[in-house]
Amino acid sequence: MTSRTNSSFIEAERSAIFAERSDQKISILARPASTPENPYTGLLYQEITRLTSVEIRPFSKKHAVSGSFDIYHIHWPDGCLGRKDSKRVLFSVFLFLSLVWIQKQRGAKVVWTAHNASSHEGHYPALESLLWDKLIPMIDGVIYLSSFAQKSVEAVHPKLADIPSKVIFHGHYRSVYPNHLSRSECRQRLELPEHCTVLSFMGSIRPYKNVPHLLDQFSHIDSPDLKLLIAGNGKDETLLTEIRERASKDERVRLDIGFVPAERLQVYLNASDLVVLPFQNILNSGSTLLALSFDRPVLVPDCGSLPELQSHLGEQWVKLYRGELTAQTIAEAVEWAKSISERPERHVDFRDYEWDQIAMNTAAFYYELLGI
Repeated sequence: MTSRTNSSFIEAERSAIFAERSDQKISILARPASTPENPYTGLLYQEITRLTSVEIRPFSKKHAVSGSFDIYHIHWPDGCLGRKDSKRVLFSVFLFLSLVWIQKQRGAKVVWTAHNASSHEGHYPALESLLWDKLIPMIDGVIYLSSFAQKSVEAVHPKLADIPSKVIFHGHYRSVYPNHLSRSECRQRLELPEHCTVLSFMGSIRPYKNVPHLLDQFSHIDSPDLKLLIAGNGKDETLLTEIRERASKDERVRLDIGFVPAERLQVYLNASDLVVLPFQNILNSGSTLLALSFDRPVLVPDCGSLPELQSHLGEQWVKLYRGELTAQTIAEAVEWAKSISERPERHVDFRDYEWDQIAMNTAAFYYELLGI
């Protein structure tokens, strides 16, 4: 399912990395090994399994308590802060840290992929501080998704600077989702005019994604041929109510609030001329890579790892803005996006974001930490 780089190059790389390790199998407890909301971990471990002799075991409390593994690979530890009741959050933090400690006692090396430096919402600062204070001393290795991410996360958690680390990019999503419908077919399904200009916001709807502000600024652009699609799931009912109320005031806005099936993603993205993601703060963005995987130009803030992403993939695909998103910024980005179809580069060059290379680099990091 994933895109492949040159097969002979990959085979040479694999031979160089694993030539002396082929008979030294290692086991990984992956938390999580896959998730329906984000295919990142599933793609990573699928490729590791395909290319190496590394054994991946999906996380479960039973495995964490009674199993013995060489590596305990953690993604999104701040997920245990996501409950609304503070007592349940405290229990979740205690359970999470206890399972890490148990695996440490059983001899596992703990690896953390730093998707974020801290939780996005920050509802429980004291418990979050406790989580990091106890977790960081147990971490043996850190994977950062960009050079900027490494500097940013280490600035928040200085003790991480003394821990072995590696920068390994976040892979793309090309060929992961269905993508066989044309622009015209997608617009017909959405009952959108062929000649109109379509903006879209795709992804989970959370406060830091700044969707109400996008709606406000969009409303200031006086253009009947401009449409805005907002599609994604959300759990904050207050936020969703606010979005529905603002969207109802502008007939050019189309909402699809809820889980968007894989088959439906292409309908919104291929119908779009520009994807707008007005994050208030961000470190790494899977939503941006998703849009680019459909060869959609993106408008994103000049923050986090996004400037680094632009430097790798090109200014013809990633447009940055500074400060708050404004109606003028959106209008200028619309004109910029229209010129994409006139350029020879019709597809984003993801040569540095292929999953096979990412998988091999991750497996090599495992072996380095184990001294193999």
